[in-house]
Amino acid sequence: MDHKMRWEREADRELERRVGMMGWDAGRAAGLRRHVERIARERDSQTVTIADLDEARDRSMGQRKRKLAEVDSRLEWDSDARLELEKETIYLRERLRERVLTIVADSGEQRVTLAHVGQARRMPSGMGAMRASQRVPDEEPAPVPEWPVTFGAYRLNDSEGSVAICTLASEALMDELAPVVPSAVAIVGRVFTENFGVEKLVTNIVANPRLRTLILCGTESRHKVGQTLLALHANGRDGEGKVIGSESPLPTVRSLSDEAVDIFQKKLTVVDLRGVDSKEAILAEVEAAESEGRKSWAEKWEPSVPTVRLESGASGPMGGMAGRFTPDATGLFLIGLGPWGDTIEMEHYTREGHLDYRITGDSAGDLCRTLLEQQLVGDITHALYLGRETQKAELALRYNLHYEQDRAITLPVPGAS
Repeated sequence: MDHKMRWEREADRELERRVGMMGWDAGRAAGLRRHVERIARERDSQTVTIADLDEARDRSMGQRKRKLAEVDSRLEWDSDARLELEKETIYLRERLRERVLTIVADSGEQRVTLAHVGQARRMPSGMGAMRASQRVPDEEPAPVPEWPVTFGAYRLNDSEGSVAICTLASEALMDELAPVVPSAVAIVGRVFTENFGVEKLVTNIVANPRLRTLILCGTESRHKVGQTLLALHANGRDGEGKVIGSESPLPTVRSLSDEAVDIFQKKLTVVDLRGVDSKEAILAEVEAAESEGRKSWAEKWEPSVPTVRLESGASGPMGGMAGRFTPDATGLFLIGLGPWGDTIEMEHYTREGHLDYRITGDSAGDLCRTLLEQQLVGDITHALYLGRETQKAELALRYNLHYEQDRAITLPVPGAS
């Protein structure tokens, strides 16, 4: 490293944040630092700025895309393989396409078949394994997208979009809408609970400055999530974290900061289509929101809590029973696959409902060992339950299955492509 190079304080902090977010070890972090410093020298500067970090990211992404485009130009696609790829939303489609191109290029074949797409879906260890295979020495790995910032039951469409759609308790409506929404829609999801579920929805919305419209549609359950979101938007919350004016049983949102609630209230237009399940009516509201052409909001927020990111690995299975709300003096966990499907994420909430810790990794054993080391579980029944859930999540991660906490995993039919 050139010791004459000086890093602006903001750039140094941003480097640490990106390294931590992507879970890189010291060697890869040092390689990125050298790469960024080379870019700063190209402009005859002895000071590294955030702009140099962004330039390094853009160059890496451009280089990888050029390589993939070159491979793609030499290949022929079977029509059924292309159709299967197009079933995915925009970002997941691109990642699946990258996996397919990597598989076909490595095999030396010239035609992409449906079998290749199926093989790409079953690739273990998520996108991290593929990115590692594409890296060259001292090249910055493709960055993990900065949004969404928390997991949940949603489908991503176009992160440049300004509209979010929440289908409340309607699972089928989310699945029907996701493939047909226009690029104006960034995310389509559902929310079941008026506390943790509402917190997660609000967190992802206020973390993306481009999101300016939230459409509530579908079935309102007894938890009255839609009514709670409308009340939070109109009235905020009291000193105990309770949403003012909510009619739901437990409308507490204690892990959101006052800043987050303020952004949610000020930047959003909330469209109330509760009870509506007509795709035409919902898409008409999307078109109306898009026509307004509202600019990105100046502020954003995301939770700042201690996060442990574990190295890739594998541990033995664990079993368990009971549920996420098993009485435990230390609190409870929400578990899900990361927004980009290549990590398992565990969020720890205190008994009072405050998010206070995160663990991210891809091994059930390592995750459970870490939560024990951090003394985040105190009840043996709860510990067994967490072992079972994280093992389910690991299976889903490695075999490209859908995982949702407390629900059974649906295994593929033997012999199916």
